[in-house]
Amino acid sequence: MKIIFCLIFLLLMGFTVLAQTSAKSEFQEWNEIQVSYPLLQGKDAKGKTIDKITATFSGIVRFGQKNLSEFVDNRAGLTLDFRVNKFVHLYGIYQYKNDQALPGPRFYEQRLSAALGLEKTWKKFTFKERNMYERSFRVNRTDSNRYRQRFQASYSVTNKDKKELFAPYVSEEGYWDLDAHSWARNEFYVGLTKKFTKHFSADFYYIRLDVLPVNANGIGTTLKFKIK
Repeated sequence: MKIIFCLIFLLLMGFTVLAQTSAKSEFQEWNEIQVSYPLLQGKDAKGKTIDKITATFSGIVRFGQKNLSEFVDNRAGLTLDFRVNKFVHLYGIYQYKNDQALPGPRFYEQRLSAALGLEKTWKKFTFKERNMYERSFRVNRTDSNRYRQRFQASYSVTNKDKKELFAPYVSEEGYWDLDAHSWARNEFYVGLTKKFTKHFSADFYYIRLDVLPVNANGIGTTLKFKIK
């Protein structure tokens, strides 16, 4: 019953935050590849090897506009993940981005972010929260400062041998514009994570995006590779 309550709550949040009646609506396809490499490893209290510092390189391509004919959002970035303990992570993030939400000129920017991640597993449920400060350095536009908060709840589906088959999840992220003092963007996800090997996993999801000038529904895939 608790997981059902969480799913319903997040679903309602996804459709009530940032109702943008004046925005154009379209369908988008989101694609991402992540390649992670542990820079520093250690042992936990049980002697299990853990990644203390991890570098993740990412590339993102998103299609939209008419018949998914345009690259509406392209990104490349690097994330450094510092594992404080099993409950807390600190992140430093650099990202280069160019986008074209509507037909016309493309926009370019670089982003620097710092984030605090919290994680707790209870039985088969995993809850994650990420709080991020993001500074965008934009070309021919005013720079921006935003606070982003993302919450995710997932459930591990296992077989009779207690091996995980997949993990469905719901997630929501809100963007607070620190300059305009208003919510600027909201992203709501429903999807599942599938681990194929210890070095490869993938997310498959539905995304609802609310932001001016374009609101979007879409589907997405994130492929995650781990080296070493």
